[in-house]
Amino acid sequence: MATTKKSTKAKTKTTKKPAVKARTTAVKTTRATKTTKVTKQPVVKKPVVKAAAVVKAKTTELTANTLRKLNFVKAFVFAALAVLAGVLMSSASYPVSIGYQAKDALVSLTAGKTAFVHGNQNLFDIEVRWLVVTILGLAAVFSLLIATRLRAKYEATLTDGVSSMRWIGWGITAALMVETVALLSGVSDILTLKLIAGLMLVTCALAWVAEKRNKQAGRPAWSEFVVSLFTGSLPWMLIGGYAIATWVWGLIRYPWYVYALYAALLVGFITLTFTQYKRINGWKNTLIVERNYLLIGLVTKVAFAVILILAFQK
Repeated sequence: MATTKKSTKAKTKTTKKPAVKARTTAVKTTRATKTTKVTKQPVVKKPVVKAAAVVKAKTTELTANTLRKLNFVKAFVFAALAVLAGVLMSSASYPVSIGYQAKDALVSLTAGKTAFVHGNQNLFDIEVRWLVVTILGLAAVFSLLIATRLRAKYEATLTDGVSSMRWIGWGITAALMVETVALLSGVSDILTLKLIAGLMLVTCALAWVAEKRNKQAGRPAWSEFVVSLFTGSLPWMLIGGYAIATWVWGLIRYPWYVYALYAALLVGFITLTFTQYKRINGWKNTLIVERNYLLIGLVTKVAFAVILILAFQK
């Protein structure tokens, strides 16, 4: 009887051990399957797409806000330079006259007929510092209005890619700057000076028309662009003619600041023309284009003001 009990106990022990192993292996397999299921869960891509869209929207908003801040900076810089010009510049003035035809009494008497001679009447003298103050003051007002009161309209035009306000500001300030350079180059006739300013206004108006037609037609508007290049080069041809005549027949050269103004304004206008060419030729990002326009205007006007402040300081 003792032997049978031992054998049954032994049998029961041997039969229970595999059951425990099977249970533990089953637990392990279930844990393994659970872990594999957790690790192989598919990655949800929708939140990533939404996050990318949010980042893109924030980037666009930041760029428009950057342009607004840049306009504030321009307004502050131009206003500060206008104050410095009014305080530091001397009262040096240039005559503004008008030409006319008059009767030469002596020649008419001897010739027996009326002989005409060219006359020149001085109208007024204008101080260079007030020209600089006016140009910088207008530029500061334009920049401040665009950054505040006209901000919504301005940013709407940027979305369309056609900015009339930009070309209005450029036209008025560029006309006055080139007119000032012509005055310093010896062009004193008021009608000629106003013709130079008018050509610069027409140039900027044609640049705006080229932008508008480029948007409407969906293709480059080269005819308006080429005509604007022609009208914009005419004032510089006239100024260059005066510079050559002064050197050839006057046997004298201009002061250093006149040549410095030539270089500053020509570089600014050439850079502006290149930017306009790239815009018409398919430069799609209007915010980057507008930033380039703002920087070109800032650098050109600052160089113009600094040169004249140093040249006519008290």
